[in-house]
Amino acid sequence: KWLKEKTGETPDLFGNQMKHLIQMQKLREAVMAEIAPEVAEEEIHRAFLNEKSSLDVELVKFESEEDAKDFYNKVKAKPQAWEDEKAKRPKDFRRPGGVTCQFLIDFWAIPSDDQLKMVKMKSGEFYGPAPMYKGSGVFKVMGSTAADETKYAELKDRYKEKVEVGKKFEGLKDWLKKLKEEANMKKYPAKEKADAPLEKTGEGGKDE
Repeated sequence: KWLKEKTGETPDLFGNQMKHLIQMQKLREAVMAEIAPEVAEEEIHRAFLNEKSSLDVELVKFESEEDAKDFYNKVKAKPQAWEDEKAKRPKDFRRPGGVTCQFLIDFWAIPSDDQLKMVKMKSGEFYGPAPMYKGSGVFKVMGSTAADETKYAELKDRYKEKVEVGKKFEGLKDWLKKLKEEANMKKYPAKEKADAPLEKTGEGGKDE
């Protein structure tokens, strides 16, 4: 009774769904266990830099790279143009705050290479254009903190594991995508075979 009231499902249906979820979880774990990605030293170091470097920027997004480049050239020549443009369209200027480079990768899709260059820049300097979520951005560096390289050796194994797990999940996504594609491929010949007699009989869809 409680199950029916809370979920609207019968015990048998609920039990079957739980069995299905358990089977899917076991399959997922089995596939993940089979994936053994190679992890390069550069990838481990980059993961460390992305998480241990922080960047405080103000940014403005443009629809095209050309427009972003024009604005970058303008503010490079006349820094006050940044504030003038912000006064005209304040909603287009954003400041995520002092966050890790990894955060800006995950939420703003700003490439790591561009961010690590900005980390080395002085407060008040401009950078751009650079790709970002749904557009091209120009950035004003407000502050930054570079990763402490002396900590890398101590944390290397942890970041190697993180990179491996990330690659395993990517491998799982690729496996699921391939499985879906293969399943769809199997449907088409079956449909064509089923339709074939209808085309021959010409009896309005009735197959005897």
